[in-house]
Amino acid sequence: MDKISVVIPNEKKNGHKLSIFFIAIINMIGFLYFIFNNAFGSLSYVFAFLGFISILPPLCAYFIFKKSQDTHIAQIVMGILFASICWMFEGLFPVGLLNMAFAIFGLKIIRKLEIVFNEIGVIYPSFPKKIFTWIEVEQVILKDGMLTIDLKNNKLIQFVISNQENNLDEAQFNERCKQLQNQISNQ
Repeated sequence: MDKISVVIPNEKKNGHKLSIFFIAIINMIGFLYFIFNNAFGSLSYVFAFLGFISILPPLCAYFIFKKSQDTHIAQIVMGILFASICWMFEGLFPVGLLNMAFAIFGLKIIRKLEIVFNEIGVIYPSFPKKIFTWIEVEQVILKDGMLTIDLKNNKLIQFVISNQENNLDEAQFNERCKQLQNQISNQ
């Protein structure tokens, strides 16, 4: 067991989903404007149609199939990424670059957040990732679904973790973290 990964809740995910929908709908409205204001078959019409179609199916799938919403959110973001290329072919490079930046940032935001415990220390999934070496960590405890990371600088990091996403035995987890921490103090 070289490392232990613990999935923590992404509390900001719902707010980010809302912004992804907002950007997707703005893109679709923009592409509809180009579709209705250009002649059928023109190059501008084709790119606007492709941009519109890149966002519409994943957006519909999100609302129809509620079970795997995270997968559909990623597909919407990929649609926005493709739409940004269409905006660039329309000649609107700033809009395309802004969309592309949003799509790349969106993929980073909707990922699963995992705290990794390994020989180095605790890797916290912030942006950029923070690494707390075992020398900086006072103790790590998992009890009754509550993960607590107590740092020596008096900072306390706590999360209620889901048993569905994390199949952890609390006693084994706590023992392994103590072993990892003791390896550093014995060196």
